[in-house]
Amino acid sequence: MRNPLVAGVLIALAAIAPEPTCAIATTLDQEGSTVEVVPGDVPLLDFVRTVHDLTGETFFYEPQVLERIKLSVLGSARVPRDRLLAFFDACLRQCDVVRLERTMGGTRVHELRALGQQARGQKAMKSLARIVTSEELAAISDRQELVTTTWAPTRLPGGFDHGVCQFFSDSSIQSIRRIQGTRHLVMTGCAAEVARCIELLERVDADPAVASQGMDDELEKRVADLEQRVEALAAGLRGR
Repeated sequence: MRNPLVAGVLIALAAIAPEPTCAIATTLDQEGSTVEVVPGDVPLLDFVRTVHDLTGETFFYEPQVLERIKLSVLGSARVPRDRLLAFFDACLRQCDVVRLERTMGGTRVHELRALGQQARGQKAMKSLARIVTSEELAAISDRQELVTTTWAPTRLPGGFDHGVCQFFSDSSIQSIRRIQGTRHLVMTGCAAEVARCIELLERVDADPAVASQGMDDELEKRVADLEQRVEALAAGLRGR
């Protein structure tokens, strides 16, 4: 599903020829409150520089990775300037690039990572995700920034997480894990996708009928105990 912010804009990923010609442009209205994205082709790095110029945000990236990616835009789009970063996130996601946000020396910076990079970079992705509260997640629920948060049900029975963990399919940046001995889930992924997953879970959890559809308390305890034993056994084998 495409991000609503990209309505009317089709973004495609393609190989770029040497010394490509940039045909895309951004213009501000007289009040400086709206950015117009004009149709054309542009290397992703040029788009990153444009967003930097308009927002003043700091970006880190590997040029040799991003320079191979080109944005092709069909149809113009008018984006409120204060929503430009969210629009930029959506463009990155369409190109299989994710944005990691962190604080360095008291300054907010952004790191751009292309999916499918070297194994070292892939393994570090989820560990670098910004940890957010439920309130912070709600504030960026239309963004594609990589985040980690927690959620716990009030009605859903034990064992529900086994099905939920299949909701995310991209293991390089997405995961759902239950903290042993608790009902809390730790969820990592792009903010918009994590927010949608939690919204779905909350709708199901709010249904009074689900409380009677799961395992009884005794069986739930036995399953939790078995999971702990399996984890202890696995840890022992890893230590050999």
